[in-house]
Amino acid sequence: WDYVKYPEGPRLIPYLSRPVICVPTTAGTGSEVNRFSVITNEVRKEKLVLSHSLNYPKAAFIDPSLCLTMSPKLTAITGFDALIHALESLTNRVENFMAEEYAVRAVELIARWLPVAVEDPQNLKAREKMSYAAMLAGVAIDHMGVALIHSMEHPVSAHYPHVAHAVGLAALSPYITKFNCKGNPQKYSLFARLMGYEEKPHKAVDALTDLIEHLNLPRTLKELGVEREMLTRLTEDVYMLSRHSLPINPVEPSIEDIGELYTRAYEGNL
Repeated sequence: WDYVKYPEGPRLIPYLSRPVICVPTTAGTGSEVNRFSVITNEVRKEKLVLSHSLNYPKAAFIDPSLCLTMSPKLTAITGFDALIHALESLTNRVENFMAEEYAVRAVELIARWLPVAVEDPQNLKAREKMSYAAMLAGVAIDHMGVALIHSMEHPVSAHYPHVAHAVGLAALSPYITKFNCKGNPQKYSLFARLMGYEEKPHKAVDALTDLIEHLNLPRTLKELGVEREMLTRLTEDVYMLSRHSLPINPVEPSIEDIGELYTRAYEGNL
C-alpha cells in the first residue's frame, strides 16, 4: 500500500521487483501487457492504482483456450472492462497515434466478438478475438491512460466490494459518456461507428446502453446496492484520490459535475 499513487505521489519508490510471467485466464484487464495494478485497502475503503515500470511482466503467454471455462456472465463482465479501456484511451486528451490504432482495433473486435463469446462460450475463435482485443486495449491504456469512468468506478467497488469493477463501469459509463461527448465529438463519433452505429457523438451513448442491456449488466448504481447517502462520499473520494486523472478527461469535471453524474447514475437519469 505504501507504493500506491496518491495525488501527492507514492510514499515509497520501488527499485526492484520479482519477475512475473502472466498467463491470463480472462479477456479483460490487459494487465499482462501494461504497468498497472489496482489495490484495495479494505480498512480505509480506498482503491488506488499502482503504476510503475517494474510492474511490467517479463513475459506473457496468451492462450485463448484458457478462457473457454469462463461463464457467460464473467465473459460479459471482463469483456466490458476491455471495451471501456479502449473507449477511454481513444477519447481522452492524451495523444498517441500508435496507441489510438490499438484502441480502434480493440473496439472493432469487441463489438463483433463479445456477444458471440457470451452466447457461445465454447467458440474458440470468439475467445481468440477477445483475448487479442483485451491485449490491445491493455497496451492502449498503458500509453494513454484511462479517465473519468474508471476514476468514478474505483470508489464504488472500494466501498461495495461485492461490485465487480466492470459491473460498476457498466452502471456509470453511459452517463459519463454523455457528459464527455462535447469534449471530443470526433472520437466519440468514431467510437459509435466502430460499434456499428451512426457516426455521431451521441450515438456512442446508444452503443453502450444497448450493449449493457444485451449483456444483462446493471444500468444504475441503485441496482448495485449503492445507497443515495453514499454519493457525497463517493464524490469526495474521486476528488481526493483521483484528481491526477481528471485533466485528461475529455471534459475536466468539477466536483459538482462528479456529484451530478453519480446522482444521474443512481437514478437512471440519462
